Amino acid sequence: MNRQKTQRHLKRRVLPALLAALLSSLLLASCTTIDSDVYGEEEVLDYVRSVCPDEEFELVSSEQVEDRPKNAEYTFRSRERDLTFTANSYLKNVTIDGSSTILYSKEISCTYVSEIHDLYYDRAVRILEELPTYDDGWIGLLSFDDLGQVAEVMARAGDVYREELDYNDEDFLWNNPLTSVHLAWYPSQEDMEAHQSWINMADFGINGLRSQEELYQRLADEYAQMCVDNQLDELAAIPEEYTRGKHMTRLDSIYLDGKKMTYNSQEDSVNQWSLITDRFCYCWYSQETGSYMLPCDIGYVTDSASVPLIVREYVSALGGSYCLEPEEGLWLSSWKIEDDTWQMESQFSDNAIMEFNVMKNGEPLNLPFVTADEDTEVGARFCVGLKVEDFAGLFDLDYRIDESTKRIDFYS
Repeated sequence: MNRQKTQRHLKRRVLPALLAALLSSLLLASCTTIDSDVYGEEEVLDYVRSVCPDEEFELVSSEQVEDRPKNAEYTFRSRERDLTFTANSYLKNVTIDGSSTILYSKEISCTYVSEIHDLYYDRAVRILEELPTYDDGWIGLLSFDDLGQVAEVMARAGDVYREELDYNDEDFLWNNPLTSVHLAWYPSQEDMEAHQSWINMADFGINGLRSQEELYQRLADEYAQMCVDNQLDELAAIPEEYTRGKHMTRLDSIYLDGKKMTYNSQEDSVNQWSLITDRFCYCWYSQETGSYMLPCDIGYVTDSASVPLIVREYVSALGGSYCLEPEEGLWLSSWKIEDDTWQMESQFSDNAIMEFNVMKNGEPLNLPFVTADEDTEVGARFCVGLKVEDFAGLFDLDYRIDESTKRIDFYS
């Protein structure tokens, strides 16, 4: 075994042990035991002020309700209305993989938000129950025509919670909706009554801050998108104003020179795990960029993880050559297709992409990209999202999109 292989072998054996030891140290540093003290009154007051930033309150009483592990309960009263709530400072048992340990963590909880919700919940639900299709948080839809009544009832239910603006601001209502309703489409009244064969549409929080008109626009937009995506066979009945300019959410078939790209390469020249890229075999439409997008890896690999190399898969399919040369802190990739050469340089640190640049024949390419933090469709933190035309430029390809078949074709 040569020196490089020996170092890699030792690294694979030693790193897991070091990581386990580090994890144990972190757990011990942040945790306590069953006999430890809990947070005191000042910490509890600071926490309650963060939960209840606008309403004036006072501490009424405190007592230790449990001794081992300790649990101290504090009772508060609003100075502005008839409202009482509690906060608890307690020890919570730490579990690992569902099993209890001897460790505990210090925690604080507060019932302020739930007590406020109790003031409005029953009244709001009675309004939602005016909908004949409302059932325990679900609202059923049979057609686009149902949206008008749904929006009207949801807005009136929200008006109940809007009364809380006398005591808290709009941010509080946005962050702490009274309840949520789940909208689902059913193919028939019989399916709705049996609660089967539905298609999920959206979840809407009842927060008192959306007007009937805004709710209707949001519902109509979601419904129209489902029709455009062929999830619902009702496109002809949707007013054009809601379908105009809409695109397929995803294209799930990618072809290169007439051959379907299955993203199933398991070639492994960089680590001990098979590299399978099939969960990146899609193209999505981004409203923010106004373009279809594809995920693209940045050439990041590790000794102990399976990280897809999407670029290499295209280069291989085109008969080109791909080379990966990682350096300290940088990931360098290059590939050649016929007479053209590309170089990609990226930096991945703290689970985030710090740098991503590509040059073609020595000239930098202008490649606007999005990360997984900006668009979850990117699919992984070691990938970027590129516009379809920029992705095609990485391999000198032309392309054609057929939304009717949910297909994108690349041509060399």
